[in-house]
Amino acid sequence: MTMKRCLLVVIAILLISTLAFTGCTSKTTAPKTLKVGILADLSGFLSVFYIEATHDLQLTADYINEKGGVTIQGQKYNIELVIRDSKSSPDGALAAANQLIFQDQVKYAIGPIAFEGAATTPLFEQNKILHIFNTTTTSHLEIGPDWPYAFTGDDSALDFSAVLFKIGKKEFPNAKTCVMILPDDGTEPYLMPSVTPILQSMGYTILNGGKAVLYPNDMQDFSPVVSKLNSINPDIMFQPEAAPPAVYGILGGIRASGNKVVYIPTLFPGDPNNVIKAVGSDAATNFAFLNYTKDDPGYGPILKELIKRLKPDAPFFTFTLGNCLMVLTNVMEKANSLDVEKIKAKWESLDTIDSVYGTGKVGGLKTFGRRCSVTWPEPYNMTMNGKIIKDLPWIDPGPTP
Repeated sequence: MTMKRCLLVVIAILLISTLAFTGCTSKTTAPKTLKVGILADLSGFLSVFYIEATHDLQLTADYINEKGGVTIQGQKYNIELVIRDSKSSPDGALAAANQLIFQDQVKYAIGPIAFEGAATTPLFEQNKILHIFNTTTTSHLEIGPDWPYAFTGDDSALDFSAVLFKIGKKEFPNAKTCVMILPDDGTEPYLMPSVTPILQSMGYTILNGGKAVLYPNDMQDFSPVVSKLNSINPDIMFQPEAAPPAVYGILGGIRASGNKVVYIPTLFPGDPNNVIKAVGSDAATNFAFLNYTKDDPGYGPILKELIKRLKPDAPFFTFTLGNCLMVLTNVMEKANSLDVEKIKAKWESLDTIDSVYGTGKVGGLKTFGRRCSVTWPEPYNMTMNGKIIKDLPWIDPGPTP
């Protein structure tokens, strides 16, 4: 074989090898799809904020995908959200969970909210689906030692309560007697034993025999609750899980009766201007509430970027579902695996997780029997005599006990 022919053969071999390598590399690095199931209340009484929450969730998924997606063992994955309507009810959530598992074939799910989880958790667990609450009532019917695939990606009712109590002490130090207000959804038997020693250690006396004042989740006329609260007559009221209709109904009714008691609920979404519009400036006093506003200076870079992506007239929820998604994908990358068992084990081994809100703290061993929760500092606003007070220091609940 001549020298020239030998050279041509070598070049041909190199070209073939290069093309083969390039083709193989392209096939390996082309992004694949990572499906994540979502249970969101797109209808029913909770749709008032879950419709917007799913918009925020999609913005978060787009953000993750634009930043390169999720990388597992060198392979990139783009997130595909599979959203099902849980219809603001346990039955609706269970039907949607069945769709996600058996029709959509998902291995990971975010949702449902709190009280709906007693219906979905056994189904998810039986099928070994990693499922993440954006909030939980702390009921062991939802999440606990018997449910190894259940996690929370945002503050629970207990964590919200700890923040509300700290706000009460900071802003209204003279309040000595208190009452808890809770939805009648199974929260009280689990939450009250946890919050009672916290309140007592802070110097509060819990009225109403140490029991919470309860109301149905779908209640529209809050006059019976208002009458009950007025008869108890505490210095301060705490309401850690509250949809806007409940807050507006209770606050408006109490103030209409002439009662200026301090009232501190969660309120998502809770634009202070909307609060004043809903209840009137005369009612908007002695009122502090957990709330995210679009221009809070305490936001980290990721949340600021996500807020920029909102349409100018879009209401701002909290990116709570988006936060759960980012927690899940961050833990996946730390585990370097899509295997549910490895993701679960990695989450339980971590002390902190970074996400939309910054660095969260992993806990839950005492409360849930497992290190399965992650908590974040919470921002709050106040209205006093119809005036809005914003940009207050964020309150850290600490890790879930």
